[in-house]
Amino acid sequence: MKGIKKALCLLVLLFSVALALPVTANASTNGHTAQEALAWARAQVGKSLDYDGVYGAQCVDLIKYYYDFLGCASYARGNGCDYATNALPSGWARYQGAQPQPGDILVYSGNDSNPYGHVAIYEADRVTYHQNLDYNQWVVCSSYQYNRLGNPYWGVIRPDFVSAPVSATWEGPTLTSVTETNATVSGKVTFGQTLKTTSAGMRLYDGSGNLITYYKPDTTNYTSTYVTFDFNINTELYYTLSPGKTYKVQFYTVSGGREYTSSAVTFTTPHTHSYQNGACTICGAKDPNYKLTAPSVKTDYLISTGKPYIKWAAVAGASKYEVYRSGSKDGTYTLLGT
Repeated sequence: MKGIKKALCLLVLLFSVALALPVTANASTNGHTAQEALAWARAQVGKSLDYDGVYGAQCVDLIKYYYDFLGCASYARGNGCDYATNALPSGWARYQGAQPQPGDILVYSGNDSNPYGHVAIYEADRVTYHQNLDYNQWVVCSSYQYNRLGNPYWGVIRPDFVSAPVSATWEGPTLTSVTETNATVSGKVTFGQTLKTTSAGMRLYDGSGNLITYYKPDTTNYTSTYVTFDFNINTELYYTLSPGKTYKVQFYTVSGGREYTSSAVTFTTPHTHSYQNGACTICGAKDPNYKLTAPSVKTDYLISTGKPYIKWAAVAGASKYEVYRSGSKDGTYTLLGT
């Protein structure tokens, strides 16, 4: 039997308060936060989970499915008491006698009545998720105090959860001193709590959103509630803008192990118009002083019908042609078509 039986008498639990040192590594919980893991646990209530098809729905089957949800199914091995010593996924930690945190896996030692121990999932001191509690082979949300069950509480396994996003309020990017070839971009982000920032910079895109270049400092490592930005595109991104072109800029930070980005701000560099055939070759603006030359019109007759027709060569810069007709050279002309 892998489950536990609730004690009918008050247990006095004696346990060591020595804590195992956590292992530092990248998060290995399939990208899930503790709150996402608990939402998964709540969704299992009432279900009978038999992961390995052995001995029915036992307490360890719930934990095997929990490990599977967190992307570490191969590490879920042994009876309940074995989770005090079995191998852990990279980045996870084991704490003996610790106060549990939401999402922790509770580990209980074996005793005379249940030498196999027990495992469960912790949300709060009186909100825990078990399978095979009191021999009920389905998942329940228990209101028993987590450390007052029939088997002695040993401690917890703590997954290396991804931190939930912290609120980030952006000011900017704000552009100043925009010239034909350069611009200064400044701004600030304020976090909802103190975070350790390991990277911060700015990305420069073309008008279509394609990345051109970015600024990333050699080292960034400080803890604060905010990050400020002040970049000169020429001297810090080592890039020269083109006159009359549209660009986008965006700030970013990696703070608390998560990337935060500002909105992308669009700007266009100024330029001196260079007109050709009535339009600027850089931005397409019309030349206010440009006058179209009159087309050279030739007339003829269709031999088959005897009807007249006219033709002319295209005029550079013209976007349309209007044809008028009059009964006499000095008469009133009316528009035939465009």
